Amino acid sequence: MTSSPTLKGIFPVVAIPFHPQGDFDESGFRSLLAYLGRSGADGLLLFGIASEFYKLTDSERDKALRIFLEAPMTPRGLKVVSLTDQSWEVALPWLMRAQAQGADAINIFPPYFLRPSRTAIKEHVARLAEAATVSVIVQYAPKESGRDLEPEFFAELATAYPRLVGVKVEVQPPGTFISRLAQVAPQLQTLVGYAGINMLDALSRGASGIQPGSAFVEVYQAIWMHYRQGEEAAARRLYTRLLPYLALWMQHPEYIIAVEKEILRRRGIIRSAYCRGTRWTLDAHDGQVIDRFLREFLSELKPRIGEALRRED
Repeated sequence: MTSSPTLKGIFPVVAIPFHPQGDFDESGFRSLLAYLGRSGADGLLLFGIASEFYKLTDSERDKALRIFLEAPMTPRGLKVVSLTDQSWEVALPWLMRAQAQGADAINIFPPYFLRPSRTAIKEHVARLAEAATVSVIVQYAPKESGRDLEPEFFAELATAYPRLVGVKVEVQPPGTFISRLAQVAPQLQTLVGYAGINMLDALSRGASGIQPGSAFVEVYQAIWMHYRQGEEAAARRLYTRLLPYLALWMQHPEYIIAVEKEILRRRGIIRSAYCRGTRWTLDAHDGQVIDRFLREFLSELKPRIGEALRRED
């Protein structure tokens, strides 16, 4: 078995751009991947909730997977593919495809439709972890999946399947869960999701990284760099500036998906902010908040965003 990848740093979830008519925007997707590849992100995840995975056809999913795994990435950057199918029999061919095409790790989003039993969830994860030849991360998002699981559940799986190296924690708040997981399974790395809304508490409890969306990666990287260099006051100041926006936008997953796409559009990274239905419709006030966000974080988001703002003024 090869050494496990280090899940440390910023691991954005890649959005899926669509044309205004609603079809997959391959050019926009490549543009987004180019931006993320140059961003210095420590890894990328495809087919997360922020990818609107639940709105993709199989052919679009196949094309996005191929483009994603072929796209340039920094040498240390990891490419993680999320398996979101409701049965392991359907997920298994996607696992094999991702591995064969060069994925560094897989993320298992356990089945949630009709609230499957703990036994069914365990079998699902176990079947895929057993078949994996790359490292495995399990995503724990009880609000979205409708099933509460305790740290011991993941510790037991990690003992049985050594390729299971990490858990993406999206329980709210994540801190206590991360602390308990560190006690019962210290070998497991933890990424905190949910836009990193509780990131500093999670990092102080041992989380190894943050998995946000892909619209303002530089802000998360700045917080992370301050924190890892021991500049906790600077990290907290920047986080405190970001927090009101996250608290507003994370009231619903479709809300922050729509906002992030609009930010990507205004930054000139994608051409259209279209989200497939069922979607969140942004109003004029949301646009004003996004304007304020872009101006407030101008220095972190580099000159390119300033050029986009000047074009719109």
